[in-house]
Amino acid sequence: MRKKMPKKATKFNYQATQDKGRRQAPASRTRSEDVTLKPSARRKLLATARDQARNMSIVGWMVRRHVDYVSKFEPLVKTGDKALDEWLDRALAEHGKKRNFDVAKRHSRNSMMRIFEGLKVLDGDAALLKVGGYQVQGIEGDRIALPTDLPREWAGTVGEHGLVINPATGATDQYCICKRDDAGGTMLEYASLVDSDRVVFDGYFGRWDQTRGISPLSSVINPTADLYEAMEWTQLKIKLHALMGIQINRETAGDVTDGFPSDETADYDTDTAGAQTAENRFKTDWTGLAMFDMEPGESVSTIESGTPSEEFQHWTDKTIRQILLALDIPYSAFAGDESNFSARIADREEYEKSSQEKRQRNCEALEEIYDWVLRGWYDENPTLQRLVRNAGLTVDDLPFAIQWTSAGTPWLDKLKEVNGDAVAVYNGFESRQDVCKRKGKDFFEVCKRRAEEEQFAADLGVQLAMGSPGQQTISQVESQVEESEAAPMEGDDNE
Repeated sequence: MRKKMPKKATKFNYQATQDKGRRQAPASRTRSEDVTLKPSARRKLLATARDQARNMSIVGWMVRRHVDYVSKFEPLVKTGDKALDEWLDRALAEHGKKRNFDVAKRHSRNSMMRIFEGLKVLDGDAALLKVGGYQVQGIEGDRIALPTDLPREWAGTVGEHGLVINPATGATDQYCICKRDDAGGTMLEYASLVDSDRVVFDGYFGRWDQTRGISPLSSVINPTADLYEAMEWTQLKIKLHALMGIQINRETAGDVTDGFPSDETADYDTDTAGAQTAENRFKTDWTGLAMFDMEPGESVSTIESGTPSEEFQHWTDKTIRQILLALDIPYSAFAGDESNFSARIADREEYEKSSQEKRQRNCEALEEIYDWVLRGWYDENPTLQRLVRNAGLTVDDLPFAIQWTSAGTPWLDKLKEVNGDAVAVYNGFESRQDVCKRKGKDFFEVCKRRAEEEQFAADLGVQLAMGSPGQQTISQVESQVEESEAAPMEGDDNE
């Protein structure tokens, strides 16, 4: 019988599409992400991601580190009118407090945005609902769903993911908001169907036809579970070795010899069937140093554990690197002692690039919220109306006069970075505004504060240092300049 040969790959084709029987067959079907991740599978993914963040410190840390970089913003008001700027600064600071921003009065604006981003990472998406009093209510991603008790008039309108999709444009017209049941909080009940203009919705999307966000942690759920289980089993193994601290070796009397030949023979009439094991003479005292009175032929040794092995530690490091990549976090942020300063700076610059788009999405969420808030304030507050008119502006100009600036990145080595920024500014590669913005500061505000400090110090007769410690003070430099200007030039007729 002729042996059947493996099917050969077709020429002039992509080899990735050819099944040669050597590995898993290439995928042959493509479909929408909303179909790939059905609501039931979505709930499993969401619950697993939350559980890992809850119980595994590295996952909780990487989510917090990610949120630190992309969710904190401060308003920078630039209308061009001092009185209007001061009014808006005070109003925005007051509105950002938890009693005014959160309808539940639990979270400030910064805290709300932290949780908003954190839920997007774990759940895939989240929402902020605009409610009365210019406050917002946080809506977790799993609460946007198709409940079993949906009113009949909406049957067939709300999709399986809890959205009402416009068939012409593909935009979301309404969101089905659910509430948790009072019994155990595990079931979802219908609460309301909300128009999209009242919802600030955002998540992690990878395709244009995708209507619900998917957690970026989805690709590392299994490696994270493997790492957690492996570390737990290794920890148990280490504890077992620690419990079995010593071993006592005994030799039989017949094995102990004095080194000289003997004519003695074994006595086979000895009754060994009824022999009993002698009671252990050594009692272990874990409260202090244990002393053992050994007999000839006995020895005591400790059990040394080779756990965890170097291979396990190497595998653990590689797995942690893989997990951190889900949020674009460099490994040097986790193990800074293993990288030099230059490598950490380079890693941070790469991370900054990956964070820009994520920051921008949160900025847009704040802009959408305050476009609504500012218009409401303008309609209800005659003082704001007067200030806006005096500044030559309209209510439509107010949202554009407020910039939401990031909190900036922390210093790794302040002296080196400041010196580098100074050289870049001196050679014209960057402006002072660029440097300040990178650290979450407003250059013009910094100048105002410096002017206030210098004037205050001058009024008190205090000399402020300029430059590195040990260099001359500002007053000394100014006095030297004045003296040089007053001194006669060489060759002057008045000499």
